[in-house]
Amino acid sequence: MCPMEKAESRTGHLARFPGVVLGVGGLIALMALGCSEDGQAQPASSSSGQGGAAGAAGAGGTGAGGGASGGGMTVHNGEVVTITGAGFGSKAEGGPLATSFDSAAPGDNWSTGTLGGTWETRGEPTLTAAALRTDHYQSSFKLRYDAFYPPYDALCLNHMVAEDKLYLSFWMYRDHDTLDMTTGSGNNSKFLRIYQDATGEGGNLVLTVMCDDNGDAANLSITGDALGTHPYSIDYSSPSCDAGFYSGDWFHPSASCVPEMQVWEHYEFYVDYASELGGNDTQVIVWKDGMTVARASGMTLNEVGQVNDERLIRVGQVSGGHNSHYDEYLDQVYIDTTLAHVFISERADVPWPDVADTTHTEVQVGSAWQDDAITFTVNQGAFPTGELGYVHVVTADGAVIAGPTVRFAEPNG
Repeated sequence: MCPMEKAESRTGHLARFPGVVLGVGGLIALMALGCSEDGQAQPASSSSGQGGAAGAAGAGGTGAGGGASGGGMTVHNGEVVTITGAGFGSKAEGGPLATSFDSAAPGDNWSTGTLGGTWETRGEPTLTAAALRTDHYQSSFKLRYDAFYPPYDALCLNHMVAEDKLYLSFWMYRDHDTLDMTTGSGNNSKFLRIYQDATGEGGNLVLTVMCDDNGDAANLSITGDALGTHPYSIDYSSPSCDAGFYSGDWFHPSASCVPEMQVWEHYEFYVDYASELGGNDTQVIVWKDGMTVARASGMTLNEVGQVNDERLIRVGQVSGGHNSHYDEYLDQVYIDTTLAHVFISERADVPWPDVADTTHTEVQVGSAWQDDAITFTVNQGAFPTGELGYVHVVTADGAVIAGPTVRFAEPNG
């Protein structure tokens, strides 16, 4: 369904991003939308307004714009917004490497009801419109797969470049009351794996749920090639996650921050690969529901002599022995070769990347990115209509620029 069938051009005021050295005050442009036949938002017209006083006030604040009560510029899901400021850095491609929503490549968008384009699959994953995470078009279909194995149902992206950096964001739902893994020490349920060559036999990095002797979730862990051979450091972990170490190659980011069942969870994962195979300068960061599970550096990831010529990414049932068949789901998968991205948070102050508490965030898909301006499509996600959201820009080097306040309005039309 087209979310903006009767969109209109309008003018509003919003605080400028402060940037690196600039204060508030400036320009923001809002572009109303038309829709293509497949329901995807497309620019139709544009308008702009001169920024006024700081619009990043919280509920009840004085942020100007759009006639919204209680502060915040009024925006609609699917609306194209351009923010201006300074210090954003630049991206050759305005958008990510791949995204299942608001993609410039129509075949990549799951809202078409077809799984294709850049995406490949392993096993028999399917798109379904049942029991969706949100009622917005970006989530009108989610990916369903069987948690049992074989055949290892997974979403795949085969990228033919050995990128130095990868950032992933996705929502996941495990539709069972327990993890229900086969018993035995060391059993685990891997749900993200990144290979560095096409064979899948070389070096790889894994995000997994480690299980106890009863087959229940014990902790969230990372493993890969030779993670434990160098005395890497855990530079930050949320106090509620209690990051630590395992012996051998296991990196143990959380003994208490375990995945939950029958709840939509937001996972974000970042890896900055070592400068050379066998190098000990790899960095890995894991977030769960906006909270930093662990940020580790000084890691040895891949062995000398291994092939390193591409990135084969799999999300889903990557490996692990479950006792029963049950469904797991993915929604809004976003993959890029840089940490630079835009998100909307329930918080005005997000000390990213080191976030101590769970925080609702929704990643936004950009279409143009310059040092002084970013254009993205508003993704309301699970934010209720009428609620305030706070826009944040993450730069390629991990700095966060806190931006203006928005208020989500009822869809036009």
